[in-house]
Amino acid sequence: MKIIRSFDKLHRKTEIVSVYLAGFLIMIMMALITMEVILRKLANYSIPGVFEISSQLMVGVCLLGISYVQNEKEHIAIDFVAKKFPPSIQKITNILIFLLGFFITLIFAWQGINSFVDSFKVGEHTIGILPVPIWPGRFIVAFSMVLIAFRFLLDIVNQFRKATV
Repeated sequence: MKIIRSFDKLHRKTEIVSVYLAGFLIMIMMALITMEVILRKLANYSIPGVFEISSQLMVGVCLLGISYVQNEKEHIAIDFVAKKFPPSIQKITNILIFLLGFFITLIFAWQGINSFVDSFKVGEHTIGILPVPIWPGRFIVAFSMVLIAFRFLLDIVNQFRKATV
C-alpha cells in the first residue's frame, strides 16, 4: 500500500503542475488575443497565426486539468438516484463507473500516443499563414488521457481500500 500512496502523491503533484500549466496557457491565449484585437483596432494589423496558435493552446486549456478535477470529484455528476442506494451498492457503482472511465481513457491515451508519434514523425503542421506544429497538441491529448486513466485506476484502488477499512 505504501507504493500506491507514493504513486498517488506523485500523480497528485503531476496533476497540480498540469493545472498550473493550463492556467499559464490561458494567460498566453488571453495575451495573444488581446494584442490581436488592440493591434487590429489601432493599427489595422493582424498578428499572423494567432488563430492557429490559440487553437493549439486550447487543447491544453481543456485537457490538462481534467485529471485534477476528477481527483477533486468536481466533475458534473447526476447522482440523485445513486445517493438513494445503500453504501455497498454505491461503492460497486463507483467502481464500475471508474472502470468504464479507465478503459475509455486508456483507449484515448493509446490512440493519442499513436497520433502524437505519427504527427511528430511526419512534422505535421497547420495550413495557413503560420505553419504551427500539431504534435504538441497531440502530445497534450495523450499525456492528459494517460493522467486521467491513472487517476481512474487510483480511484478504483481507493474504493477497494474504503471497502476493507
